[in-house]
Amino acid sequence: LPLNAKSQNEITHLFTNSKLDSLPLSFENFTNLIHLDFSNNQIQKSPSSISKLTQLRYLDMSNNIINDQGAQVVSDLIQKSKEIILIDLRRSFSSYFPFFFLLKIIK
Repeated sequence: LPLNAKSQNEITHLFTNSKLDSLPLSFENFTNLIHLDFSNNQIQKSPSSISKLTQLRYLDMSNNIINDQGAQVVSDLIQKSKEIILIDLRRSFSSYFPFFFLLKIIK
């Protein structure tokens, strides 16, 4: 995203549904992000820096084609975040999504 680090730090809501096939590489400066909505894209992978969004409360990545690596990154985020309230991952996985993984991410 073409923003400097200071302006990234001030963003609390980030939305897009413009048929992205990947997320931006770094979320490290989005320290105050509470709502992330990348629904209705074609995202396959999630950068590991997404797991640093510990203030995140709402995550919507529904209607994507997330691969196993992306699913693991989302799982890491859920495990680290103490604030997460709503996660929407409907119709988002390109391969078999093991039931034990679902049990693992539900708090």
